Amino acid sequence: MQIPIDQSTYFYDTPGLGNDNSVLEKVEKPVLKAIVPVKKIEKRRFTITKTQSLFIGGLARIELVEGEKTAVGCYFSDDVDIKKIVLPDANKQFLRTLSKDLLHPTSKNLQSLKDFDIYDIVVDEEGSRDIGINGLGWFSFIGANQTFRLYLPKGVSFYTTRSKIQDVK
Repeated sequence: MQIPIDQSTYFYDTPGLGNDNSVLEKVEKPVLKAIVPVKKIEKRRFTITKTQSLFIGGLARIELVEGEKTAVGCYFSDDVDIKKIVLPDANKQFLRTLSKDLLHPTSKNLQSLKDFDIYDIVVDEEGSRDIGINGLGWFSFIGANQTFRLYLPKGVSFYTTRSKIQDVK
């Protein structure tokens, strides 16, 4: 399957073995249909500060723990809701989002914080950077000595790298 990213960039998904550390292996079929893009992924832009968190549907969450206000480009299927929340009640709001299915998609497999691994990611590199979530999508931003906290379904992996798309502003 060819998944368009922009006018000249595509991801190619090929049949193969499942990947145990992917969101795709942790959710039900209706959720899977929502997170696999079927058309061009459009970047959604947010600016977060140390008092804010981004919810990626009911599937993941990222917040800025240390560093200056940061513009973040979000590359996820259009069927995945993204919502910015103000801390310190982010955990309470995230749990409410999960239990009441307030953001699309939300998995029945993810109902408490115990269903998530929590990682602090220190970004000491400068320039365009990405934090990717295996099977879901990625965030792009300008690295400037930040620490991000990432909430992922248990067993799902992430990566950090230089940005593949260079228009983060």
